[in-house]
Amino acid sequence: MAVAIAFLRKYPPRRAIRERLIEITGDTSYPTGGSAISAANVQLTAITALLPQNPYPLVDRIYVWDRTNGKLIAQVASTGAQVANATDLSADKIVALVSGR
Repeated sequence: MAVAIAFLRKYPPRRAIRERLIEITGDTSYPTGGSAISAANVQLTAITALLPQNPYPLVDRIYVWDRTNGKLIAQVASTGAQVANATDLSADKIVALVSGR
């Protein structure tokens, strides 16, 4: 299952840069390697940065953007290890600022 994305705010473009404030709901079955998020998912043609905040409710997880592969990776905060395959992360809500074209 894929992550769900809700738009919290779309900022006016500044030059060629567009920004979106989004809320991401975690996967019901987290895939090894991370959850794919494409530019089309956030109504852009390319993502240059995705800056995730800590999930709420607060849990022992952090989220990291893998720009090369276009994936949001969930890690165990206390160990730095990636969350196990097929873990249900659907209770996690992550607010992220996305910028791109």
